[in-house]
Amino acid sequence: MSSIIGLGLRGFLVLCGAVVLGLSVTLAKKQLLGSPPSETSFSAFSGAFGIIASALGIAAIFFDSIPVLVAAAVDVLAAIFYLAAGVVSAPHAERLNSTPFPESHTLIRDPFKQAMAVALKGVSCTDGSDKGDFLRYSNKLINGGCVDLKGPVCGVGSESDWKGALKSRCTQVQADFAFEFIACAFGLGALAFLFLSSKRSGRTSYV
Repeated sequence: MSSIIGLGLRGFLVLCGAVVLGLSVTLAKKQLLGSPPSETSFSAFSGAFGIIASALGIAAIFFDSIPVLVAAAVDVLAAIFYLAAGVVSAPHAERLNSTPFPESHTLIRDPFKQAMAVALKGVSCTDGSDKGDFLRYSNKLINGGCVDLKGPVCGVGSESDWKGALKSRCTQVQADFAFEFIACAFGLGALAFLFLSSKRSGRTSYV
């Protein structure tokens, strides 16, 4: 019975890791200017490491030669990475200064000086107002990178439906850090289950 529960937890963590990795890689591929933000790259690493940690946990269920402490240490690292990735990607930095928002595409000339301090704070993926478009456009996790060509220009501005693209990317970023927090919580649950199982069995391997 404990093996079935353990497999269920690990299987769900593999799914979470795959989602985090897939979303992060997708966002990185949409970086049209410059390198992907460090938050996106670290999220991809966290997802990949989480998959490896879950695979090790599954192997430990079937192979007693894998010590509990080894599986536990990897679980702890995976949870820490997920938490760190979620925190740096989630709303946490200063809000943008209140600035009059220009009409139409003139917004693409504005965001450089103010926007790069934020991760996703104050950004709504559904706000269709000019301010909502500005906050999404000026967010480094969403805008596809920016360059200064006689005024800042961001990659997403090159797309015909750039407003729709911003909302889509925003939703992907939100889903990314949501799954990171979920994976962190379930990873800690798997860690607790690991110790309880090993304690009941009186062995130093996952049973």
